[in-house]
Formats: sequence, C-alpha cells, structure tokens
Amino acid sequence: MRRAALSVSANIAEGSGRETSKDSTHFFTVAKASTYEVVSVAFVCQRRGLITAEDYQGIYGRAEDIARMLTGLKRVPTSG
Repeated sequence: MRRAALSVSANIAEGSGRETSKDSTHFFTVAKASTYEVVSVAFVCQRRGLITAEDYQGIYGRAEDIARMLTGLKRVPTSG
C-alpha cells in the first residue's frame, strides 16, 4: 500500500514538472491508476482483518477525491 501511495505523489510531481500537456497527462493518468491500486490493497487488508471497515471507507473516500482532482489536472493545459 505504501508503494502505491508513494507512486501517486511521485507521478503527480513528475507530471507537474513536464513541459507538454501530453507528458503531464500521462503521469496524472498513472497517478490515478495508483490511487485505485491503493483502494484495491486496502480492500484486501479489510477483508483479512488488518484494517477496519471504517478505515477502508475513509481510504476509499479520499481516493475518490484524489481521482477527481487528477481528472481535473488532466484537463488543465500546461504552458510550454
């Protein structure tokens, strides 16, 4: 879960530093996929009793927010 979560922030940072919209969009898309990966791992953790259903719902809700933000970032043209 940590690896996937770190991938989200790393890809947002890399996408933000790119010169073209195409490059930025690629990294924001990867970040969004990693966000869903976090949800998947959290689901498995919840099913195995490693986290509570409440914890899972919190992770899921935050992931939805992040995914929406990333969709918005993909629509913003970069200067360059």
